[in-house]
Amino acid sequence: MRGLTDAVGAFKWIVESPPTKALLRRLAAWCEREEKSRLEVALEIIAGVRRPEDACIRCRMTTGIARMVIKAGAHAFGASLEEIRERMRDPHWRRALLSVIRGLEAFGVRRPFVPGAPFLVVWDVTYACNLRCRHCYSSAGRRLPDELTTQEAKRVIDILWRAGVVSIAWSGGEPLVRPDIFELSSYAHQKGIYVAMATNGTLLDERTVEKLWGSGVRFLQISLDGATPETHDGFRGI
Repeated sequence: MRGLTDAVGAFKWIVESPPTKALLRRLAAWCEREEKSRLEVALEIIAGVRRPEDACIRCRMTTGIARMVIKAGAHAFGASLEEIRERMRDPHWRRALLSVIRGLEAFGVRRPFVPGAPFLVVWDVTYACNLRCRHCYSSAGRRLPDELTTQEAKRVIDILWRAGVVSIAWSGGEPLVRPDIFELSSYAHQKGIYVAMATNGTLLDERTVEKLWGSGVRFLQISLDGATPETHDGFRGI
């Protein structure tokens, strides 16, 4: 335990030193050619999902520095570089690691840890709903007159993606009431964001589930508030 404590302390000292923070800041710089940060490109190279020769020279230089930081962090917390590389084959895991490194640059080693961007954003994408639940925290029912249009919502997704958000979870209201929810899900999924949804389940059928999967939704939270229709429906208002 003492050895682990010493390793973490050494990692904290290295990460929070001015030269390291300056290096991490340069790692996070945006690459216009790739339309993503150099660090993200470097993580793809380290994970083995991109060839170094397919990246620009600055991104390749970033890779060496990123590998040293990841190796030091892995050693401090009892993991190996190979274990980290295997995890990094998952694009969402890479995105989470990117947020971790950005957090180290911006805030240092803290407890609780502060990432560079939220790992999860729960987005009440509409206030329209087909139920009248007693416990509704958003007093949902009718669509608000100033809810975002499809293009405005895509612009928000762009902002969250560039900020480094790992996952978006649609909530509401009832997300499936919104006609463009499949389009928005597909747009976020194509950006590399993990897409989830909280739904009351009443609008789900086999075709809808297939459309959700096809649009990139990878996790569904379905509400169930009782073992009998009387209990559940009484609580849900309809």
